[in-house]
Amino acid sequence: VTQFSASSFGNSGIIFNNTGVVDVQAGTLQLSAGGTHTGDFSLAAGATLSIGGTHSFDTSTDVTGAGTLSVFSGMTTFNGQQAAAGTFAISGNSAVNFDGTTTAGSLILSSGTLSGTGSVTFVGASIWFTNGVMSGSGQTIFAAGSTLSISGSFVGLNRTLINEGSVT
Repeated sequence: VTQFSASSFGNSGIIFNNTGVVDVQAGTLQLSAGGTHTGDFSLAAGATLSIGGTHSFDTSTDVTGAGTLSVFSGMTTFNGQQAAAGTFAISGNSAVNFDGTTTAGSLILSSGTLSGTGSVTFVGASIWFTNGVMSGSGQTIFAAGSTLSISGSFVGLNRTLINEGSVT
């Protein structure tokens, strides 16, 4: 599946299982009913993959590129290693489990939960808003040169956080 258009495309109510390659080159591809993924996802700069429902990404599934992966509802689990230069955005009534080693450009955590057993490293500018939660037995690392801005009156930290960058 390749999305070329700068407009949005969604699949409301239809489960989407990826066993091949999804290439989001522009705009937003919204997968709102869940899915099981053994194939790869590529997100071009400025493009967004927006997911809701229950999604499971296999240990062999790669999410790559400089775009944004936005989880807005449900439970998403990344079982394998991820290396995306873009942004992971976690919001709303969503929980994202990172059970492998993940490196990403930045994090936007707003009213959702980042969890799992894996190690997640962010190398860019990240924002943690009110009601965002980090939990699980894994660790979240903000690498040297990264920034984390904490905004709001309550953020929940029930996970190891390692700061090698700057926190404000």
